[in-house]
Amino acid sequence: MTIIEKGPLSKGHPSSAKDYAIPTTGKFNGIAYEFRSHYNTDRIENPKVHQLSTDNIYVLNINGKRIDIAPEGVNPAYTYVDKDGEIHLSTGAFVNGVVFQDSMQNGIYQNQKDGKTYVYIQGELTPTDNIPKSGEARYLGLSSYHVNNDTLLEGALDAVEGAPPRFGIVGVDMTANFEDKTVAGRLVHTSAAKNNNVLAELEGTISGNQFSGTKNDTKLQGAFFGEKANEMGGVYINEKEGFSGAFSAKSKW
Repeated sequence: MTIIEKGPLSKGHPSSAKDYAIPTTGKFNGIAYEFRSHYNTDRIENPKVHQLSTDNIYVLNINGKRIDIAPEGVNPAYTYVDKDGEIHLSTGAFVNGVVFQDSMQNGIYQNQKDGKTYVYIQGELTPTDNIPKSGEARYLGLSSYHVNNDTLLEGALDAVEGAPPRFGIVGVDMTANFEDKTVAGRLVHTSAAKNNNVLAELEGTISGNQFSGTKNDTKLQGAFFGEKANEMGGVYINEKEGFSGAFSAKSKW
């Protein structure tokens, strides 16, 4: 097990894939953003980056603390649970039960006792040699979404039944251009009533089996998962606008 804390994402701090690379030392590897769960400001202040490596895909290891992301009552595919001061929100299947993540986990964990929120991805990275050298692939999936900004709450997300208004699940539509080594896409409402309004745009540069970048102040860090890069996952954060989340998406349905 390897635990690496990279520290705050301060203004002007480098944010390339090299600087915040997902480690490759464990069976399952990933990355998490951490920020305070207080609501006295619309911004997300002083977020930290944690690089994750573990032998258990359902456990996050952060600063020596083990966080079970699939405790009793939590289905890591599509669920929201608020119990004993802990909130879990994960997305890996559509409401109809169609699962689209086999090699990774993503979600949001909030501990109301210490006031910390984590958005995370973790899974089995695609071997670098298996990343396509040319062509494009479209990835569709879902994202767990957290809003710290009161002005964004109304209409900012698709609410999850039983969840407070700051948590929701939105759609993600990403395209990877392996020849140009770029990823680009957007977060969209999943409800027909909101007509697929775009919540945020995501953009990054591919390096090996990972990617990172910034679009309109939204920082993105992610990777390809599964043996043949059939899955994509990422975490994103916009400190200025006060929202963050984690997504998983799949190609070749």
